[in-house]
Amino acid sequence: TTLQLSKRVEAVWFLIGFWGDGVDSVAAARVWDVVRKFVELDLLGATRKGEEGNELDQFWSAKFLEDMDSALPAIQRKEAFRAIDHDNNGKMSTIEYLVWKFK
Repeated sequence: TTLQLSKRVEAVWFLIGFWGDGVDSVAAARVWDVVRKFVELDLLGATRKGEEGNELDQFWSAKFLEDMDSALPAIQRKEAFRAIDHDNNGKMSTIEYLVWKFK
């Protein structure tokens, strides 16, 4: 992943970096919903790092996008994943998703 930090640390970095620039207290609540969902899905995956993990593989990323961005049809979810996966490692980190979501 881009930073190799835990999901929570990536979220804090994002909030600090974008506070007042499109991110406010309402958006912050959504950010923590994202972190909780990342942790939930990470615990279902092969590595099971939970809060200490920092990214989801393609399968769990697709599930995440399906759950969090259900308005996206399947083809658009695949396109979104390609756009989100900034470092092209086939995984989606919390910071990659947050930057994409709040751009």
